[in-house]
Amino acid sequence: MGKRQVPRDLKHDGITLTRHATAGERFFVVAESYAGHGPRLEKGGPCPDFRTAVPEPPEFQVKVGDSDFGIWNEDAFQLLMDVFTLSKLSEGLDPKSLRAMKINQGLLEFTFTADFELDREGRNESFREARKKLAPLLSCVNGSTAPEFTIFGQSHLDLAWLWPWEETKRKCARTLSTQIALSDEYEDYKFLLCEPPIMENVKEHYPELYGRLLKKVEEGSFIPEGGMYVEPDTNLVSGESLIRQCLYGRKWFRKELGIESVMVWLPDCFGFNGQLPQIMKGCGIRYFATQKMARALKGCDVFPYNNFGGKESMEPGY
Repeated sequence: MGKRQVPRDLKHDGITLTRHATAGERFFVVAESYAGHGPRLEKGGPCPDFRTAVPEPPEFQVKVGDSDFGIWNEDAFQLLMDVFTLSKLSEGLDPKSLRAMKINQGLLEFTFTADFELDREGRNESFREARKKLAPLLSCVNGSTAPEFTIFGQSHLDLAWLWPWEETKRKCARTLSTQIALSDEYEDYKFLLCEPPIMENVKEHYPELYGRLLKKVEEGSFIPEGGMYVEPDTNLVSGESLIRQCLYGRKWFRKELGIESVMVWLPDCFGFNGQLPQIMKGCGIRYFATQKMARALKGCDVFPYNNFGGKESMEPGY
């Protein structure tokens, strides 16, 4: 089969057709494409005289490119993850340290073991042998203990940004149906389910999808959490508004899904109200998560921590 012309976007560069193909099997892929909303200007600052403030959109905003297919190789992927992990670790270590030297020696030996010029079976066997040699480096711990790293999926969805509410409704359904499909395919996959309006919209307009969503929550594959009703701006609104976000958000999770939300999830907020800890504690919320601490600095003092708090921060009266 030769190359085909199919739509794709920057965030989704592949789809799984099957994990058990047979000779002569055919697949039909139907894709919906969206051309965008014209020029997207962000962080442009003042517009000088020589530049058009809002330029005319190009003749084609989205172009169809080439697409091809391949066969997944789990041995190659796992080896790639091992090598990538060790190489990134090496970059963050003192190059003169014994740990860095051992990692670099192991990566050198990997290049002698993995043979990309063998036939398929021989190549895969060399990949497995290379992983065995890298395994002791990956199992090393700091002293007698090792930190536990937990990862889960999350789809940040702006309820209204560069699209109207009608498009948001469709985005909610597409986003959650994609996550359900990933959960069906990967049994260990976990997904954070946040922002009640997303679920309310799916419940109203896509009831069958909502039923599947509830089943994922019951199975433990989807983790309902978020604390606030929506993911709001915390700079311009009043304290009462933030309190209502927490109260109504926790009420929704309790009524609809039977859980007590304990975390404020604000991945995309540009700055944070200084009263948030007090408001969160008063509303019964114990945790806060974001990835925008540094984004909001704009030349101010650097925030000194990646994470903070501890057991004492969960005790009453702290």
